Amino acid sequence: MGLLALTGFALVVGYVGGGATRAESAVEAAVSPVKALEVRDVYFPGTENLAPDEMRVTACGTGMPNARPKQQNMYSEGC
Repeated sequence: MGLLALTGFALVVGYVGGGATRAESAVEAAVSPVKALEVRDVYFPGTENLAPDEMRVTACGTGMPNARPKQQNMYSEGC
C-alpha cells in the first residue's frame, strides 16, 4: 500500500509541476537573443536591439587585472 500511495503522489506532483515547466517555456519563447525586453527596470550594457547585419560579441576575461591568455574567452550571439 505504501508503494502505491507513493507512486500516486509522484504522479500528482509530476502533473502539477509540469504546468510550471510549460509556463517557463512560454516565457523563454518570448525572450530573443537579438531584441531587448520591452519592460526593463534597469539598463544593462549590451542589451540593445541588434540589426539583422549586426552581431553582439562579448569578451570575457578582459577586466582588471588583465587575464592571462589561457583565461580569456570569447562569446558571440546573434546571426
